[in-house]
Amino acid sequence: MKITLKFSAPLTFLGLFFALSSYGQLPRVYTDENSESSCAAPLLPDLMDLKNYTKLPDPFSWSDGSGRSTDFNDWQCRRNEIKAEIQKYEIGEKPQRSTDLTASYDQDTLTVVISRNKKTLTLKAPVSIPDGAGPFPVVIGMNRPTGSLPESVFKNAIKITFIHDQVVQYSQGSRNPDDPYFKIFPEFHPDS
Repeated sequence: MKITLKFSAPLTFLGLFFALSSYGQLPRVYTDENSESSCAAPLLPDLMDLKNYTKLPDPFSWSDGSGRSTDFNDWQCRRNEIKAEIQKYEIGEKPQRSTDLTASYDQDTLTVVISRNKKTLTLKAPVSIPDGAGPFPVVIGMNRPTGSLPESVFKNAIKITFIHDQVVQYSQGSRNPDDPYFKIFPEFHPDS
């Protein structure tokens, strides 16, 4: 099976979809990227002022410490806080949408090609689809089909392996300006 798609907007954020049967008929696919337009930008402390957690923080607790919510209607703003925290403290800001992006799926491989500044970034990700009619939840694992989690937890899920070295080489601290990502988005290199 071969599928080719041409996008006017980039594949900007890869997500992990959970099958939560208790929520009934929640949308599984959104036609528009979350724009945060109705959510106030969170006030995020400097890196040195962050609280140290011995375990992962509660994903339902608001960034400002004002409490927590498990109400689905609050999730858009809470996920925007999580996104802002990841961009500020972990991976850097998300680039603007590229107008030259293609994606294709052929022989169990998803290929995404982004062109910008006369340079090209090609991402290839193996995809494993379980037998059956679905729908199936999707898990995107870094460098392995389910990342650091056991594959047995995701028996009936679509598994996509994201290989981060195609974007930037893993390092503790420094970033190489010759990494594929920084070649097409040089303004996002930490030294720029």
